[in-house]
Amino acid sequence: MTSPQIISAHGTRILCVADIRGDISSLNALAHKYNASHIVHTGSFGFFDSGSITRIPDTTLRNVVQHVPSLAFDALPDDPAQLRAKLPKHALSELPLFLGGTKRLNVPVYTTYGAVEDIFVLDRFRSRDYIVPNLHLINELASFTIETSSGYKLRLFGLGGALILNKLFDTGDGRTTIAGTHGVVWTSLLQIGQLITTARKAYDPTEIRVFVTHPSPAREGLLAQLALVLHADYTISSSPHFLNTASFNSYSAFPDEASYSQLFIVSRHSFFALWETVKPQLLQVLANYPKQLQVIQTAVDVFEAMPKNPDSVTNQFSESFKNLWHFNLTDANTGALVLTIQNGRVASEAFSEGFDFHYRLNNKALQVPTAPTAHFKQQDKQKQEHQQQQNQQQYQKNPSVPTEPSGHARKPSIGNREPPGIWISNAKDGEAAVKQYFAAEDRPLIKSVFIKEVSAAPERQYAKVYFGSAQEAAAALARIDLQAAGKAALIRESSTRPASSLSHGRSGPRGGQRSKTR
Repeated sequence: MTSPQIISAHGTRILCVADIRGDISSLNALAHKYNASHIVHTGSFGFFDSGSITRIPDTTLRNVVQHVPSLAFDALPDDPAQLRAKLPKHALSELPLFLGGTKRLNVPVYTTYGAVEDIFVLDRFRSRDYIVPNLHLINELASFTIETSSGYKLRLFGLGGALILNKLFDTGDGRTTIAGTHGVVWTSLLQIGQLITTARKAYDPTEIRVFVTHPSPAREGLLAQLALVLHADYTISSSPHFLNTASFNSYSAFPDEASYSQLFIVSRHSFFALWETVKPQLLQVLANYPKQLQVIQTAVDVFEAMPKNPDSVTNQFSESFKNLWHFNLTDANTGALVLTIQNGRVASEAFSEGFDFHYRLNNKALQVPTAPTAHFKQQDKQKQEHQQQQNQQQYQKNPSVPTEPSGHARKPSIGNREPPGIWISNAKDGEAAVKQYFAAEDRPLIKSVFIKEVSAAPERQYAKVYFGSAQEAAAALARIDLQAAGKAALIRESSTRPASSLSHGRSGPRGGQRSKTR
């Protein structure tokens, strides 16, 4: 169950949730509990039908099963065939029950899709072969308005799927503009261009504009530019398992506009480095499809307008730095966000249960280390003298063999450097599950797996997976399943902390439990 976020607009209450993961019936319960007349959803919705189990690859299926609320396994079978055999007919989602009319949605639901969905099911919703009353798919071709009783309109724009730079020019196996394959979906440049076109046609300066995405525009420069071009007042996105809802603007997260502009500058540089590489081949492929080429060029032109350096920012950029507000929703039922539209103002109140520190009550009192005493026990002194004698004898036999100093403090040597490997943030399901994150050709190269609890949250574990060489580790990182692994980064030889990471996500700044905005 996800954390409810309520938008109250003169009696029009809009419930915002993230990552229901197939538990669609929970939307009715939440709408009743919070007296909501509409629901906006982002993240993993659960677009799976009864045939999805046979279409989804083994690794992706395992990742989906781990997060389905209605499924509870003490341990997942290692054999993919055994795992599939254990899954009931509607294991991945309640969607088939809603498609068949057995269940229904009591209020209108407007949703994007997450990074782990079935592209076949999404295509059938796009083609209207699948219809669920009251379920509306926010996408690049369709925006929706919610009218309040006080006369204001909220315009919902959105994009679904993960934002992966090297996938922008890949449509995958989709039959429509939705990009992806069975079990994994992402955003394409064609979708971005189409969204810009849709937004321009629907522009109304009197509306309150909301940009709904799976990843947060606050951490993705390309999405941040889209929010600016769409004239968005708010963004709503899902978080990577945060325990608090983040409510913030960029002015509260960056020290100044120059720092904020780096998000755009870096993303612009990365995009055009890729664009110049694929452009010749892409133009050749699309030579007979002028409409698609025009849509793609629309997106390219928008990204071309991104700042090249801190001195090239525009007035609109400066305004968004302070006025664009982000809501990054939690995965857990830990609080609520209320937006109230009154007298032309949108005020917000955020409430959160926060982090659970109950486990600390079970911690034993830490012993304060004392300074070493001036006198040793006689037996300790004898052991120390004996060790020194052995070291001296060894040196006399072979002067080239270095002796180690006595005691526990030893200087790090080249041989003690951490071996090459990959740091992974999600290791809660054990070593076998961690190995499944890797491609089949990389698993035999794994030398060892080290799993440890996160000190600030013992219920969470991370892993260090070691390889025989840095080259093997780098190659494995390029093929790792990031949807299952979470964050992943190379372990540098001279440090136990990752120097860089791939992340599907970043938290907003910490703040008070209650806030007023605008």
